[in-house]
Amino acid sequence: MDNIRLLLVLSLGAVLFLIYQSWVQDYGPTQLPPAASEQPLDSSYAQDSSSAPLDAPDAPTPATPSLDAGMLPGDANAQSVETAGRPITVDTDLVRAEISTVGGTIQSMWLKNYAQVAHHPDDKFRLLKPQPPNMFIVQSGLLGGGDIALPNHKAVFSADQPSFELAPNADSLTVQLRWSNAAGI
Repeated sequence: MDNIRLLLVLSLGAVLFLIYQSWVQDYGPTQLPPAASEQPLDSSYAQDSSSAPLDAPDAPTPATPSLDAGMLPGDANAQSVETAGRPITVDTDLVRAEISTVGGTIQSMWLKNYAQVAHHPDDKFRLLKPQPPNMFIVQSGLLGGGDIALPNHKAVFSADQPSFELAPNADSLTVQLRWSNAAGI
């Protein structure tokens, strides 16, 4: 009886070893290609811009737009660079939010009644944040015809005040962001 048990344990060990080898072959570390030897380049290999063939087409010059699609010249909402993108803070009984004036993006939101960690009640749970890792923001925008400029996620909005707070006995809070283009829309 002892010999059968010994044979079964050795067989199990051999099968496990073969499975492990197969797994390493399939999913194990990959071998990197050998690094290119660092030999000094011969001056004959260096290419000169004058040695390019004459019939080679030139690469097109990329267009550099001077204004964002949401910021048209003559916009009523055109703001200075310092104030564009300044967050608007919104405080309610349940959440604290930051809304960017660029695109009306809700970029940060905290739950006031929930802590990030139980033993640190001052660190509130953050639902939205604009930085990686775990970046999550809420954007919106409109698409229109080719000649109609509508606000998108890059349009600059304005608000009446830099912060909004829910009144003690109120049930709702409205934050109005305004945008207009040169056509007066």
